[in-house]
Amino acid sequence: MKKTLGMLLVLVLTISLFAGCNSEDAENEANEVTEDEAVNNEGGEDVTVTDFNDEVVFTVDDQEIMLSEINFWTYYYKSMYEGSYGISDWDMEMGEGVTLEDGIKDTIKGVSVQGVVMEDLANEYGLELTEEAKEEYMTQASSIYESFDPTIVAQYGFDLENIENIMIQTGLSELVFEEMTKDVEVDEDAVQVAVEADPTYTDIMSVGVENYSDQVRARHILISTVDQTTNQPLEADAIAAAKEKAEDLLERAKAGEDFATLATENTEDPGSVETGGEYTFGRGQMVPEFEEAAFNLEEGEISDLVATSYGYHIIKLEEKLPSTEEQVEQVEATVASIRENYEYQQLSEAFSTMYEEKLEEYEVVVNEDVWAEVTLK
Repeated sequence: MKKTLGMLLVLVLTISLFAGCNSEDAENEANEVTEDEAVNNEGGEDVTVTDFNDEVVFTVDDQEIMLSEINFWTYYYKSMYEGSYGISDWDMEMGEGVTLEDGIKDTIKGVSVQGVVMEDLANEYGLELTEEAKEEYMTQASSIYESFDPTIVAQYGFDLENIENIMIQTGLSELVFEEMTKDVEVDEDAVQVAVEADPTYTDIMSVGVENYSDQVRARHILISTVDQTTNQPLEADAIAAAKEKAEDLLERAKAGEDFATLATENTEDPGSVETGGEYTFGRGQMVPEFEEAAFNLEEGEISDLVATSYGYHIIKLEEKLPSTEEQVEQVEATVASIRENYEYQQLSEAFSTMYEEKLEEYEVVVNEDVWAEVTLK
């Protein structure tokens, strides 16, 4: 089970976040940068920053963590909160006297110090990355770096070397994690309890691994009980009239009238009127009542009225589409990963305790003046 440790993992998983940083984003977020201040070309040459003064922010024993690296993490978290969560109120109160910016800066300090400590522990344990792993991390670092707009790089002052250093620390962190947790005994009974309570696992088990990716092709006629303008339920007499209309259509459908024609002429579902009421779907894509009815029909069978929050449905099952072998393998992999994740949680908890004990052996000195100038605003 190969997992990247804690906070460092987010870097590898979110290359796409940085790929979304285009010139428009940079114009909104970065300070104005002149041609003399930043130079970047298609050949991938480093951005030259003429007015950025790199300084030491933290010292971990004799290892220095520079402002350029801290600025990389600052921009990472700023982008994540603004782009993924839509949050940019850095003065938001997170606790008594603690703002969102305070919390994120604490995380930045933790992840940067952690990288240095893990690299040192790798040396202590005699752990090294293979040449193949190093090459992979260097490739990832280049992909991240090349995704940045030059004005962002110029504003924050980080470079390819900063990112390469972080990626190497990420790889070494994996090795240290595995070394420190290799003798930890996982409580499999506790894992089983957690697995059986996992909603994805219970959903899969409710229908079976072999059937979880099954789909159906079905047609339906909807007689709505919701006001199409306000999306609010109709009055009682209108609902009664809708039910009466649906019952009449059900009788006609079961008498043998062409279902697709009935749907086209009568359904109040705008999403399927052009296809004769037809949808192809798997589990979890429709409201539960509709899904259950459709999956329990035989091919060619027409349901009784099915009431949902949308109204009254009449469903005809056209075709059952069994899971493919590849889909079954994917579900099996999902089940396995659910167990692995709960096992990993236990290893992470054990590692966290061991790491905190190791961290006490290191002296972390903060350059308060420089650290105070680091901001997400």
